[in-house]
Amino acid sequence: METDKSSEETEAIIENGFSSASAPSSRGFSHYVNKSSKWAISAIFAAIVIWKHDAEVMWAVSGSILNTGSSRILKYLFNHQRPLSALSLKADPGMPSSHAQSIGYLAMYAALTLVSWQGFSTLTVVGGFAILICGAYLAWLRVSEGLHTYDQVLVGALLGSVAAVVWYSLWKAVVLKAFTSFLWVKISLYVGSVIVCLGFLSFVVRTWRFGEV
Repeated sequence: METDKSSEETEAIIENGFSSASAPSSRGFSHYVNKSSKWAISAIFAAIVIWKHDAEVMWAVSGSILNTGSSRILKYLFNHQRPLSALSLKADPGMPSSHAQSIGYLAMYAALTLVSWQGFSTLTVVGGFAILICGAYLAWLRVSEGLHTYDQVLVGALLGSVAAVVWYSLWKAVVLKAFTSFLWVKISLYVGSVIVCLGFLSFVVRTWRFGEV
């Protein structure tokens, strides 16, 4: 009897993409945190842009959007299948995790900005680590909810973190100096940022209503 029951559960996983054992998790606290994270991040983005909307913020937001776009391109280049538990919910490839890559970028960029803004101290280091830990938790939810494998989330988080370091370093080493020295750089940055943000907004409206990626 136990063998028959086990076989039936295995078949259910293969045919339906999830088993009854995973259902409680999908309705728990982590499920709602995972589902609401994209909206919370979008709201934070919008609030920051409306509140500050200076060149540095626009540069950071543009980098985040480009980072997200690159994750979607990489998905189809790698064409790595999601875990069985996600097949009935998501049809697109899973490597890298778009959520993990976006969260990795945001968490790393926020940590770097905090240290730069307040200076290097015990408080900023602890705050930076706290931001990274929160980001790691949100990325891990993609695994706990059965939407990605560990390697898909890990690769996404690493790519996003590296992108944040590179984008932040470009601002500090090159773009900031050019921005303060040349009018055409100022105009290009603002116009380019607006175009990128509007394009991303259009993408969000067209795709998120069909479910998260």
